[in-house]
Amino acid sequence: MYFCQLTQRSVSLPLLRKTKTYQNRLLWTLVSLFCLVFISSPALADRLFGDVMPESDQTMLLSQAIEVLNKKADLGSSLSGKFSGKITQVCQKKGCFMIMHDADYFARVTFENYGFFVPKDIVEMNAVVFGHLSQIERSVRQINHFLEDAGQAPTANSPRKEYSIIASSVLARP
Repeated sequence: MYFCQLTQRSVSLPLLRKTKTYQNRLLWTLVSLFCLVFISSPALADRLFGDVMPESDQTMLLSQAIEVLNKKADLGSSLSGKFSGKITQVCQKKGCFMIMHDADYFARVTFENYGFFVPKDIVEMNAVVFGHLSQIERSVRQINHFLEDAGQAPTANSPRKEYSIIASSVLARP
């Protein structure tokens, strides 16, 4: 009788260990999957493009920055710093420009020396850009080119003034 009890124990103990090992593996697999999907998801995290965003500069709303620029009244004047707004449009060909809105103002954001581009899926995200804001006059050719790249029909027939930011860094936030 003693022999049967000893045999039962020796058989069930390795089986129990195997079950715990499989349970541990399953638990670690689920935890890893959770981390992969939810924590590192680009849709849930801030996304930085271009250079490192300077920490020291204060961020201005795009509308405030444009109002400051308008007070300067020179077509050639510019304002440097960090500007925030909402991304409403991105170039659908390469991501070589984006449109940023705040209140009733918008600015076309291009990237310094075309050194980086942004993904097409960041529309409706909030953004902080570091760069130079100015008001420039775009030619009919440039306007139509931008419209085509945005996936729209080229309809411009006269030059127009618009606000432009040449950015060295873009931080997109959900």
